[in-house]
Amino acid sequence: MTPRHLPLWTHSENGLGIRVGHRRDPDLLPQAIAEHLIAAGGPGTSADPGHDLLALEARFRADIADAATDLAAAEKLVQQRRTDLAAARPRLSPSARRRRKQTEQDFAAATAQHATAATTLERRRRLQRMLREYVIGLNLRSGLLAEAARGWSRSPDIPGSAIVFDSEERFLAADSRRTDPAFGLPLLTGDDFGRQWRRDGDEDPAAAPERSGTWTVLYLPRAGEICATRRHPHLENQVWLLGSGFRDPVAAHTLLTDLETRMQQPNSLILAAERVNAARVAGSPQRLPAPVE
Repeated sequence: MTPRHLPLWTHSENGLGIRVGHRRDPDLLPQAIAEHLIAAGGPGTSADPGHDLLALEARFRADIADAATDLAAAEKLVQQRRTDLAAARPRLSPSARRRRKQTEQDFAAATAQHATAATTLERRRRLQRMLREYVIGLNLRSGLLAEAARGWSRSPDIPGSAIVFDSEERFLAADSRRTDPAFGLPLLTGDDFGRQWRRDGDEDPAAAPERSGTWTVLYLPRAGEICATRRHPHLENQVWLLGSGFRDPVAAHTLLTDLETRMQQPNSLILAAERVNAARVAGSPQRLPAPVE
């Protein structure tokens, strides 16, 4: 993007907006987003709107993660209070009636806490959607915001072309060529093409946006396969087989080296899955021989 086409903040009585190039009018930022951006403790505005908005979106993601944790805790509390309520049957004695009343009050408090947590989570998700829709609506062709818009436009759902395994152990057990016998133990190893691949819902909210990915993409020369594995202490391990039939290491390395430059973009894992599948289909790779046990 040339300097004259770089997005710039505009400040007016109508609000905060972004002007790009020769566009006649700036694209006004939704008021709710602007308030969070310039609030005390917010990212604020600088000469780079892309940096500012991505920092705010990262903060929204962290807020969503916190709210989801609070809602999960509220769910457990409601379940416990419901169990307590079922066990506290009405009794004739005054003390039993008092315990029953207290149990009813505890259950009501737990349900109210749950409702508050659910409302907070939805409000934070709505802010994130609003910000993302604004960035996508800018229709930028290049730059940080253009890359983010493309990533946010991709669905984080598992692509139909990917084969999913619940763990690396199951992935390795399905084909012995996926591990290197030189290690002595069944370990998922291969040619590493980055360990910060991103996917909405799997990112580490404690990390900087460009370092928040939890997926590693590997090329397995012996199997002729490209896979991705999710490795994070707070997430269950999962492996996606992105494509098979990649017998030419040079071609596989060229494909993945080019893709690795996009790793830090939102939903880069989905992009990798799409590109690997497209390359597999275009190359029409022959079926690999049966696994060697």
